[in-house]
Amino acid sequence: MKIAVIINGISHKKKKFYHSVLPALQQHFSVELFETQYSQHAIELAAHATLKGYEIILAVGGDGTISQVINGILKTSVERLPILGIIPLGSGNDFATMIGATMKGNTIAALIQQRKTRPVDVARIECVDE
Repeated sequence: MKIAVIINGISHKKKKFYHSVLPALQQHFSVELFETQYSQHAIELAAHATLKGYEIILAVGGDGTISQVINGILKTSVERLPILGIIPLGSGNDFATMIGATMKGNTIAALIQQRKTRPVDVARIECVDE
């Protein structure tokens, strides 16, 4: 199973991810890590990972990172979209809190192994200022 991890490169909490979550994931899966380097970079990284055929993309960050990763995935025109996983690493984590996402590496690995998913609606809104 190919897993891409897209992590917010400016997160002050990323050390916690590297020390507690990433080792648990690497113990069970083939994981490739992508760290954002600039604004909107997660969109490009997610689109690239989707086109490369990753089965699962984990968005590691806050609501902004999650939004960018979703936009990157949906920007592609692949036949089968990857599963999106959320690992809360932001300051607010509103969406992650709503769905009960966790930062516990072993729990995340177990959820992935069980293919424990839930459908979530996605919408796109474009505002035009005339």
